[in-house]
Amino acid sequence: MKHAVLALGLLALACGKSADKQQASRDAATVAAKALDAAAAPATGPYTMTITPPGAEVGTPAKLTVELKASDGARVTKLAIVHEKPLHMIIVSQGLAEFAHIHPEPQPDGTLVVEHTFPAPGTYLVFGDFTPEGGKQTVARASVEVQGTAAAPVALAPAKLPARAKQGAYEVALSSEAPLAAGDVVLSFRIEQAGKRVTDLLPYLGARGHCVIISEDGVEYLHSHPLSETTEDVQFHTELPGPGLYKVWAEFRPNGERLLVSYVIEVKGEAIAAGDPLDAAPHVDDGHAHGTPPAIDAGAAKPQPDAAPAAEAPDAAPKPGGDAPKVAAAELAAWTKSRSAFVEHCAECHTKDGGKPSARKLAKFDMSDYPFTGKKASAADMRKVLGMTGGKATMPKGKIGSVPDDDLEAIRAWADAYDAAH
Repeated sequence: MKHAVLALGLLALACGKSADKQQASRDAATVAAKALDAAAAPATGPYTMTITPPGAEVGTPAKLTVELKASDGARVTKLAIVHEKPLHMIIVSQGLAEFAHIHPEPQPDGTLVVEHTFPAPGTYLVFGDFTPEGGKQTVARASVEVQGTAAAPVALAPAKLPARAKQGAYEVALSSEAPLAAGDVVLSFRIEQAGKRVTDLLPYLGARGHCVIISEDGVEYLHSHPLSETTEDVQFHTELPGPGLYKVWAEFRPNGERLLVSYVIEVKGEAIAAGDPLDAAPHVDDGHAHGTPPAIDAGAAKPQPDAAPAAEAPDAAPKPGGDAPKVAAAELAAWTKSRSAFVEHCAECHTKDGGKPSARKLAKFDMSDYPFTGKKASAADMRKVLGMTGGKATMPKGKIGSVPDDDLEAIRAWADAYDAAH
């Protein structure tokens, strides 16, 4: 009788586990279906992306032609070079098991072409991350159907931070000082080889690393770059839009080797509502496309010279590198939101070694880390050279007056925060 009871108990346990697996599979399938709906839905943004052919075969290199169009139907033919490429194309499989970061090359007719081999059958979501010349960074999406029967989606299982991932001889630990919640988050990656920290990362596409985050349902896409090029751990800032599961991919080049690791994280808290301050200015460097940039008020009041300095505590935070001097939290947040504007329009020349050979003299103003150092590093000088004070702009060199209004507004907000803190 005892054996019979035990057998029945084991059978019930097995049935329960089987039911749990079946439910998890159904949940994963539902989420994957939402991702496909998101890819197939009519475009709501200013740009659309079409991929030809829309299908491919497993394991066979496919030549993909990418066409970008504006809302008026005109083909977008001029793209800014951002992180060394005009178009960053992120491809993920249904269920987020597969990931690729590739770069189509421009063609004479304005399309872009790339060759890619899909590793498994099923539907792939494709995110096109680009910046139209003279415009702001944006993301368009499409899908590619790869012949064959796709495997059933596997439910994502979140890891508890700090989480570790391995590839070959490398181990990468992901951590966050604050609990993962909707809003501003800084993710830190510590790279080790044989138990020793790896810091000699070679540049990959103009940065020490790239971090891509996609929500479980494929709706949210974020692409972030390091806060600093000098910290031992590589830190990425992003704005998580709401609660749920997200998959994180981080790419590095230690010793010139390709290192790609991934994690599943769970975000707590309430979703960021449209119109919240966090969404007032989209995070262009992170690929965050929520919200609409505010209209520029040409008559906005300027901070007075005797503005009271920000309290050092509790509104103080260490600079991105973790070293002195400290930076007021409000100033650091404003710089974070304006960073992509500085990177796109200023940092190409203003680096420790002067950037381009023709710009060595500009090395006196170093923008390779924050706080900025050297001549013309103050907010007052920044306003002056960009023509914000009513005078004639003298920068960016060779492209005077080319900074779009919304980027100027982001820099102005940083300058205001800087003045308030100093």
